Amino acid sequence: MNEYEFDIVIIGGGCIGSSIAFHLAQKGFRHFAIVDSGRKNLSATSQSGGLLRVFHENTDHVDLALRHHELKKTLQTQNILLETNTPNGSLYFFDRRRFNDYTLNLHKMEAAGYPFEIVTAKTGATRFPMFAWNADSWAVYEPLGNHASANQFCDDLLDYSQHSGLTMIDNFEVERICFFRDRYRLFNRAHSVFAKTLIFAGGARSIPHLHELGIGHSLKAQELKVYKSKESLSTLNISNAAENSAIPNFFDREKLQYSGVVGQQRLIVSDLSLEKLNHCFDPERFQEIWALDCYAPQRLGYAGFLAGHPRLLLATGWGGTAFKFSLEIGHRIAQALENKPIERSIAHA
Repeated sequence: MNEYEFDIVIIGGGCIGSSIAFHLAQKGFRHFAIVDSGRKNLSATSQSGGLLRVFHENTDHVDLALRHHELKKTLQTQNILLETNTPNGSLYFFDRRRFNDYTLNLHKMEAAGYPFEIVTAKTGATRFPMFAWNADSWAVYEPLGNHASANQFCDDLLDYSQHSGLTMIDNFEVERICFFRDRYRLFNRAHSVFAKTLIFAGGARSIPHLHELGIGHSLKAQELKVYKSKESLSTLNISNAAENSAIPNFFDREKLQYSGVVGQQRLIVSDLSLEKLNHCFDPERFQEIWALDCYAPQRLGYAGFLAGHPRLLLATGWGGTAFKFSLEIGHRIAQALENKPIERSIAHA
């Protein structure tokens, strides 16, 4: 059996785990690792459409998304995140009677200098004729709404981190975890990994191991299912859409439907019977993809130390929205570790 020992071990190399690793590396942490199995094809991150927007109903989510947006711009400028895309915009549809509930979040976006506008049904039907509008339909339009490849995002962050102290242990399926002699031990039939500090960032796959350690929580695993087109947008005859016009990503708050343009100009949709897009989707033209994701109540995820466990951190629970927040989540976890007087190796100037 191969044995490894690290100061810090992160379980999960998806968008959150890779963001944590990146921020640890930036803060000078050394001798830390990610263990993962199926990062490229089994995780929620691997199936993510990579849709990016800032507006959310929850104020905490707006804060997370704004900070992620700023960090992402910085890392693109520094050539750490290599992918750049031309924004195609994002629409968040809602019933106009909800508008007063959203003013605080809109003020936050305005104060941060993040561009947006409120689109009414009348103006929306003219500007975005590819969508079905009714008299009560309003939307928050973000011209910088975009998408990114979640796998490319993780690869870029991990590439930087591996040059700054991170060890990647791929194809490691954690079978059991125990706490013994002031160390966490993760093992399967082939490997054993010891950690002074352990970070759960593996989404739904973390839940059984939390139970294994006797930790109570309110996390739930749910299936995240979407449909991805097999064809490019140019072959999808979307009625009323101006020729070559950009189709914004959208989320319909009332019907909990969404659709976005993802890599190679393909659509990813939440339901094959979307009424919002004026187009009848043929099921034969879509591929069903799914993954288990981790949900906390109200999707208010956990990011920090677990009470009563001074060497155990949790970073999960945003259920399908974490990619939009991941850089800030990683920053908060790294900050918590930096502020905690735990034993660790760190680079010295």
